[in-house]
Amino acid sequence: MAATILIGEVDADLRHTFTRLFTRAGYTVLTAPDAHTALDTAVRETPDLVILNLFGDDGPEVCRALHADARTAGTPIIVMTADLYPDAVAAARAGAEDYLTKPFDNANLLDHAHALLQNAAATHRRPVGTHTPPARLGRARRPPAVPVPTAAPSGLGPLAHNLAALAETPEDAVTLDTQLATIAQLAVDRVAAVDYASITALRDDTPTTVAANSDLARAVDHAQYTAGGGPCVQALADAAPVAVDAIATTMTWPGFRDTAVKLGLQASVSIPLITGSGATLAVLNLHGRDAAAMAPLIIGVWAVYDPDRPMPAGTSDPMPALEAGAEELLTGFARALEVRATIQCAIALIINRANATAANAYLRLRAHAAATGTSLSTAASTLIAHPTLNPPDTTRA
Repeated sequence: MAATILIGEVDADLRHTFTRLFTRAGYTVLTAPDAHTALDTAVRETPDLVILNLFGDDGPEVCRALHADARTAGTPIIVMTADLYPDAVAAARAGAEDYLTKPFDNANLLDHAHALLQNAAATHRRPVGTHTPPARLGRARRPPAVPVPTAAPSGLGPLAHNLAALAETPEDAVTLDTQLATIAQLAVDRVAAVDYASITALRDDTPTTVAANSDLARAVDHAQYTAGGGPCVQALADAAPVAVDAIATTMTWPGFRDTAVKLGLQASVSIPLITGSGATLAVLNLHGRDAAAMAPLIIGVWAVYDPDRPMPAGTSDPMPALEAGAEELLTGFARALEVRATIQCAIALIINRANATAANAYLRLRAHAAATGTSLSTAASTLIAHPTLNPPDTTRA
């Protein structure tokens, strides 16, 4: 008997695309155009798998309702999100077993669905149709995709590698200062538009330059600390990028502006640096003497961090091409955000499975990674892929 999949998606074109995708793969497909219809259909038809658009704030409520109802309590849920980090964490806390960030490869969606159906059958969570999708013509069948790759996948340049690796490094690791210094120097060495780089972190609750490629970069930072504000201070406080695309005309931080202009700087961007707990440990400050050269990098940083943010007025369409170093930096930043999302999703799952606090769940994940000899992101991906796996609380030993 073919497994039945319910697809909840507000976009009619996407509903049609997903229906055709899964029907051609041999599944029985049900659809729902909104959260309430998805919930009603799931309870009435008891599908083997639910694939759900978050529908804004209603999505997590649907997930919770499905797991609270005896008729659908064992039904696995895949959430389709537009915003990887907060949506994935919200979905995990609500009980979703898996998530995919739009846009995604349809073949990847098929792999995730098939993996969850096989896992549900193997763990006897509920009766599941015995259908196995046929092999897709023209390519070998892939193993189920892992939501996020490891922090150091092959093919990454050294700057991207270090940014991604930092995102799964515990904040008390003895290697942190060396990692930060390496990132600051690589940013200057590899990104053509960047003339100076520094890293600002809190030390005794005070913004402090912990790495810099030159005294000029330190001087720009010091001007902000002295004035009590500037892009690096703001980025550290907000845990979000802060950019100044025309330093000479900014009115927000006059102390920063005056010092930077005297030193010949035209544009800057400060980027949050993430560690294993998901917190922003520091910010990477990048300064350039050519505003036009810095513009694609600044736009790219925001495109990675917040794809829904409107493009700045006057931005050319299409976006200016990125040089190789800027593209490497953005790849590393994007990979770091993906690593954080995976780790936070695993922490949320541990919280649900063990009724643990967030701090305790993070320690459990760290202990599991150490015990298995894997990185934090690999350990997190394993937990996400195995719904019954629950790391023990080693802090009570």
